[in-house]
Amino acid sequence: MRISLKRLIKGIRFKRPDLLKNKKKRLETDILLLKKIRKFTPLEILFLSAALFACIKAASCFFIACAVYSFINVFTRTIILSKFTGNKGKKEVLVSEDKLYSSCIDGGIVLLLASFALMAACGLLLFTKDNVTDRMIAVIIQSLTVINLFFSVYNLIAVRKYSGMVIGFYRLLNQANLLVVFALFVGVTLRIYGDKDNLTGLTGILLSGCAFCLTGYALWKTLLTREKNRKLYHHIRNNRTIIFTRLSLQKDIIVVFGKVVLSLITLSGFMLVNALYSAGMGIARYLAIYAQNKEQNRQIRSYFEIGAAISSASLCYVAYSYQTFSNPFFRFDMNAALIIALYTFTEFFLIIKDYMKARKAKNLISEEIKLIGLSSTFICLVLTQVAIMSFSNEGDNTFTNRLSGIIFGGMSAFVGVYMMLRSKYLRKRYREEQS
Repeated sequence: MRISLKRLIKGIRFKRPDLLKNKKKRLETDILLLKKIRKFTPLEILFLSAALFACIKAASCFFIACAVYSFINVFTRTIILSKFTGNKGKKEVLVSEDKLYSSCIDGGIVLLLASFALMAACGLLLFTKDNVTDRMIAVIIQSLTVINLFFSVYNLIAVRKYSGMVIGFYRLLNQANLLVVFALFVGVTLRIYGDKDNLTGLTGILLSGCAFCLTGYALWKTLLTREKNRKLYHHIRNNRTIIFTRLSLQKDIIVVFGKVVLSLITLSGFMLVNALYSAGMGIARYLAIYAQNKEQNRQIRSYFEIGAAISSASLCYVAYSYQTFSNPFFRFDMNAALIIALYTFTEFFLIIKDYMKARKAKNLISEEIKLIGLSSTFICLVLTQVAIMSFSNEGDNTFTNRLSGIIFGGMSAFVGVYMMLRSKYLRKRYREEQS
């Protein structure tokens, strides 16, 4: 009798009424949450349709692209939430999140493509005119955009305390939509108070790029809910250096072949020297891949050979720099030059950071690949300098272009010389350890 009483007391402690109440409240809250969001969804779609119609009336590609993306985003989220509940008799219950996996993946891919198309539309504003002549239509679009911003903020607040694959996916997509709607609001405001296509385009690229990243992150988190995808992710993460190097090697083969053909057709020394440099980088990457999983002595020898390949290609670039930039007709648009500069300096920073990591980890293969990338970035700095000088100085920049080609080409060659000298130190240390 005592044992049964103890079991009864343990059962009462385990199944406390307050825990049951909280569990029941959590389930009811999820259902109520979906009902709360769905209650305003028809109004949100209605105002979005009105905004899309007004954007079409304004004949602005940027406005139309933002409105179309927002419409697709809201429509996708509505479909996913509609599949999140089902009927069990007369009672509405939540559907298992595993059944919504494919719907989330499909919706994420569609929105990823839509956000990429939106970035392209924003980029066109940097090179073309997209005027809105009717001020009244712009004011109407601005008013509708404010209402759509309210709906996005409301949905964001409503789901802030909830977790799960579907709710997390919904939250990230809603944040992406909020950024795009805000980009539309900024663009309309700039058009009302003046014609500022460049500023509108840069704002659109920035915010739509953030929306692209959020959508990609939502898709990535959804994919990682599967064990198979998690194993694949960890495999790629542990071997990402070699995987991307193999892809870069295939890219180098195609690029070298194309540049050689163009140099023969056009008799261009510029294309020939770039083909030779790309061939040198391709040989260096092949040597790095070949040395993978080899013994330490073979990896050190490969380190020297890669340094020799980099030095040869870079010295070839220096030798041809005088002829390459002998004509002062290199002209770049300011926006194109800024994009080239942003890409080059970002790549330069990432390569330096990754090289320091590989150096601390004492991984020769990763160190080789990062130094190959560093030497390539020095050559990219030549193009960056030529692009910036072309719009900042309208005079003859021939001497400056030649000088930058020689200096940065020499720095790239110095990377190869450094690798050859360091390989001797590594070989000496290896022999001391063996003895």
